[in-house]
Amino acid sequence: LNRSLIPSFEKAGLEIIADYEELTEAQCAYLDEYFETNIYPILTPMAMDSSRPFPLVRNKTLNIGALIAQKESKKKKESFEFATVQVPAVLPRLINLPDAEDGHKVIILLEEVIRKYIGKLFQHYRVLCAYPYRIMRNAELDVDEDEAEDLLKEIQKQLKKRQWGEVIRLEIAEGVDKRLLKILVREFNVSQEDIFFIPGPIDLTFLMKVYGLPGFDAYKTKGYTPAPVREFADTEDVFEVIRRKDVFVHHPYMSFDPVVRFVQKAASDPDVLAIKQTLYRVSGDSPIVAALARAAESGKQVTVLVELKARFDEEHNIVWAKMLEKAGCHVIYGLLGLKVHSKITMVIRREEDGIRRYVHLGTGNYNDSTAKL
Repeated sequence: LNRSLIPSFEKAGLEIIADYEELTEAQCAYLDEYFETNIYPILTPMAMDSSRPFPLVRNKTLNIGALIAQKESKKKKESFEFATVQVPAVLPRLINLPDAEDGHKVIILLEEVIRKYIGKLFQHYRVLCAYPYRIMRNAELDVDEDEAEDLLKEIQKQLKKRQWGEVIRLEIAEGVDKRLLKILVREFNVSQEDIFFIPGPIDLTFLMKVYGLPGFDAYKTKGYTPAPVREFADTEDVFEVIRRKDVFVHHPYMSFDPVVRFVQKAASDPDVLAIKQTLYRVSGDSPIVAALARAAESGKQVTVLVELKARFDEEHNIVWAKMLEKAGCHVIYGLLGLKVHSKITMVIRREEDGIRRYVHLGTGNYNDSTAKL
C-alpha cells in the first residue's frame, strides 16, 4: 500500500490522508464542522479503571485505543486510564475533503478524524496517545455433529459465540505507545506471535470504496464480459438444447446466465414436476433462490440441501433456508460428517415419452455475482 498504491493514487490525482497531522488549515476547518455534525453524536467512548472492567470488543471491528489522564490530578506520579472507541461501521470510512491547491481530490479515513478529535470525548482528561487497532477472534465453529440433536440450532448457538471467541490476532498501528500495547496484550491474552504492527491503515477493505470513487475510470482495468454460450444463444428452450446433447460451460470465461435460466425455466415450466438442488453460497439477491421459492409456491416439489457449514456464510444460509421453507420447499440442513461444496441441480420433467431428468453439475457455488469474477 505505502510503496505502490498510495504513490500511484497521487500520480492519478488522488491524495489519501493517512495521518491527521498532514491536514491543511482549510481541511481542518472543514473537519471541525463535519465531526461535530456527523461523527460526534454517534461515538461511545468506554474507559477502564478499578470500577469498570475492560470493555468487550467485537470481532474484526476497527477501534481507537487511548491512554487518558485527569487534567486536575494532584498525584505526583502521573496515572492514566485506558479508553477505547469503536469506529462506527454505519458511517462512511472515506471522507471527502476540499480539493488540494493543485486540484487533486483529497480524502481522509474516518479513524484518523476520530483520532484528531478524540479529546472532545474526554472533556476532563488529557489524551496521552491514541492508536487504531483491530482484533480477530477464533471463528471456528465447535460443532459435534454426532452429538448435536438439531444441527441448525447448534450452529445458531455457536454463531452467537463467534463474536466473543478467543483472540487470535491483534493488529495495531506501528509505533504504538508501549503502555497502551501492554494493556491490550494483557486484556486480549495474545502472544507476541499474534501481534501485527501495521505501517499504515488497518483493515484495507476501504480500498474497494476508493475503487468506486468517480473520476478515475481511465485508470481502471476494463471489465471482462463473459462469452455467451453458443448452444443457448438462439433459443429460450434450455431443455431442448440439453436434450440434444450435454453442454460444457467454463466459468467465469463463459456466461453464467444459462445456469440461471435453467433454474428459472424449471420453476415456471408447467411440465416440471420437481427440482432438487444443493446450495453452498448464493448472491445477496439471488435469482436462483427466488426461482426455487416461486417453484414451490406454484406447487412443484422442491428439495434444497442448504450447507449450513459454509464458512462465514452460515448466517446467510440460515436466512435463505428459512425463507425457502416458508415458501414450501423441503430443506435439508447439510449431511452428517460431510460438507457439500458443489453445484448440483436435478430437474424432473414430464414429457411425451415419459419422465426425463435434466442435471446441472459443477464445482463451486450458485452465486451469480462471483461467477463473473
